Amino acid sequence: KKGRLEEFWGSFHDRSRIVNNKPRDSDARGAERPKYGMTWDLQSGPQWRIVTPVPGSLRHTELPDREKAYGNDARLGMGYRSASQPRLRKAPPAPDAGGDGVRPGTGERLPPIQSRHHYLQACDQNGKVPIPMNFMTGHSKALTADGRKMVDKELLALAKMIQETPTVDEVDLYDNASLTDAGIAKFLQKLSKESILETLRRVDIGQCVLASKQTITCITSLLKDCQGLRILNLSKIQIAHRQQLALAQAIGAHPKLETANLSETGLIPGNLTKECLVQLLRSRSLQSLDLSWNVFDGEAFQVLGESVVHNNSLRTLKVANCATKYNLGPAGDFVPPLSLFLEQLSHERGLTSLDISLNQCDFRTALILEDNLDTHKKLKHLTLDQNPLGTLGMRSILRLLCRNHTALLTFSAVECKTNIPNQTPGAAAPMPIFTYTNPGGKYNLQLWRPYHRAVLRMLYKVMERFELQPAEAFDKVVYRENLVTKNYEHPGKDNLGVFQVPTEGDLSLVFCVEKAIFKRFLSGGKNGLNEQDNTGFLSRYFKDMRFQPGFKKVVPLFANWSELMGDQDAQQVFVDALSKDFSLTLPYLAQMCMEVQESANEVLYKLRPAAPEDKASKFMTNKFFHRLEDLLFTHQKLQNFLELNTANPTGHYKLELGNPSDFAVAERLLLLDRWEAAGD
Repeated sequence: KKGRLEEFWGSFHDRSRIVNNKPRDSDARGAERPKYGMTWDLQSGPQWRIVTPVPGSLRHTELPDREKAYGNDARLGMGYRSASQPRLRKAPPAPDAGGDGVRPGTGERLPPIQSRHHYLQACDQNGKVPIPMNFMTGHSKALTADGRKMVDKELLALAKMIQETPTVDEVDLYDNASLTDAGIAKFLQKLSKESILETLRRVDIGQCVLASKQTITCITSLLKDCQGLRILNLSKIQIAHRQQLALAQAIGAHPKLETANLSETGLIPGNLTKECLVQLLRSRSLQSLDLSWNVFDGEAFQVLGESVVHNNSLRTLKVANCATKYNLGPAGDFVPPLSLFLEQLSHERGLTSLDISLNQCDFRTALILEDNLDTHKKLKHLTLDQNPLGTLGMRSILRLLCRNHTALLTFSAVECKTNIPNQTPGAAAPMPIFTYTNPGGKYNLQLWRPYHRAVLRMLYKVMERFELQPAEAFDKVVYRENLVTKNYEHPGKDNLGVFQVPTEGDLSLVFCVEKAIFKRFLSGGKNGLNEQDNTGFLSRYFKDMRFQPGFKKVVPLFANWSELMGDQDAQQVFVDALSKDFSLTLPYLAQMCMEVQESANEVLYKLRPAAPEDKASKFMTNKFFHRLEDLLFTHQKLQNFLELNTANPTGHYKLELGNPSDFAVAERLLLLDRWEAAGD
């Protein structure tokens, strides 16, 4: 590589000194032009001069030999070799040697000499220092110039070299914000040579923010001609509306394109955007699609979901920060537009990674995600950064992660600790809250809302888990459509096992778990419990209804916990979510306390209700404390929980439901009430 760099710079200085067979060693003012190998000398007067080695040094004794080998250009090399160092590389060939592009004696193919001379001459004429990239020196067939802050003159110099280069594998101009639309278009036109079209695999002009109509026209033409292209990046390039559909059709019709980045390209709500999404996802080769930082409403998201379902090749989808803020439902209040997309995922079977960051996803969207990804067998990574999930939303995500039959292994939820109020501004009534461990109660559902449909599907899943019939689980069912009361027929499942609930009307019902409790715990036989065994009932009930992380899901769960180091607010949301729906063994609890020793007391009093309640476990939990002060602090927080007598719970309670241990007391009291009702 050193020899090729010497040859590159030697060719540049030969070209810079001789232009039109005339020496060019001075500029227009008569001052000497700086050349490679010179330094700015201030001692003998402000001037450029070649550094001469000190007499007697190794460089000085070596210089005569280099002058014999290289002539007057000996001082222009990339350094001097020691006299005792063996020569491992032959002297660089003369500029006219190797005209066929093959380095003599090595068999290594170099860029054509003439094309490099065109590039060097263009740099000299435009007053630009050439870039010794691997593509220039022959070490790579990939033109990689990302982040070099190039201007049009430099790009046009490269275009002259591209014109006579036989093959190019990649073109990477990412983050060159100074390149203009006309300059990029002229460069892309040089890629239309047949030999280049056969080998080109990647084109990246992302964040070239000045690119516009001419560039998109060239890209559309390139997609039609270059059938071997694999990767295309057009991020942060504003695409004119009249060109969006043609580009989408070219991407969708391409036979081998695998990755397309169209983030922040100016897609906005409308029929044109919906048609573009349909055309994009007609591709049978596209595996990764980035549509982040565009604007989609609910209808666009629904079209996107339907198109993704019918596309069998897509594996990675990114729609970060795409949801509009003015998506209103029939009642005039806000409906998360992304929910219409997530509802389609129950019929999708190909995605392995999904990014829905910055899309105003709250606890409603999280429950829809939990409901529709419950049967997904391939989705492994989920990105939810900067969404207001809060504790309720985090509970849904953790339940989804810890299901053994799902493929989800990792999720990212940075800055998701914000809670939103249960009642949305403009809504007539608070949103119904689905509680997985105690789902019984009255529900008023507006079935045109995706969240309400997800709640209804979750109730049907609980009914199946309890092995109940619809008539046993649902009571006082009233269904109205357009203010007219109609008979409600319980939905069945489709071929993928998804309940086909209605999408219109209002449904009021009472979900009863008393019959399930009676059939499961009081039906007699060897597994039946005594009606007075309150403690045994709570133990059996939580064992059936709470989640215990399986062997494959323990590592992902605690990996996400480790990523929250230093963020106490996020840790608090994570712990609050675990305390509600999970059963943790003592080793799991010890591991969590070990990683956050500064807040171990808070973790212990919040997760103590999720730990086993036998005497041995209680004793071992007390061993986690290193100081008596820590034990007393935790005992004070757990006072109501520790003093609860499940065998005789009658009494007066003053509970702070924001405290997970007090919440656990209230939850147990409600379950014991249902237990006694089932016995009666």
